[in-house]
Amino acid sequence: AELRGVELSLPEMEGQKVLAVAAKNFKEAARLAAEIKALQAHKDGLSATQQRLHREAAQAEAELVSLTQAVAALRERAAASEREGDLTRARHLAALCALLRPAAAAAP
Repeated sequence: AELRGVELSLPEMEGQKVLAVAAKNFKEAARLAAEIKALQAHKDGLSATQQRLHREAAQAEAELVSLTQAVAALRERAAASEREGDLTRARHLAALCALLRPAAAAAP
């Protein structure tokens, strides 16, 4: 918003400077030239900041996508590991039951 305001002010100030020169009001023209120069420098700084922020936002977005994919992969690995653990426990319990059945059948 500020950048847009500066961009709109510059042409108007340039026009005022031209009018001051045409009226031979060189003091006012010099003042306007200095103000235009300062405003242009401010505009350039704002533009550079805006470009930097756009780059940083794009990098952050790419990092977010990468992290989201990594989290999804980790969740899948955790689920697979949990399924494998459940299967191992089930096999262990089945083997234990197979060992205990004869003892349970022989008990009075």
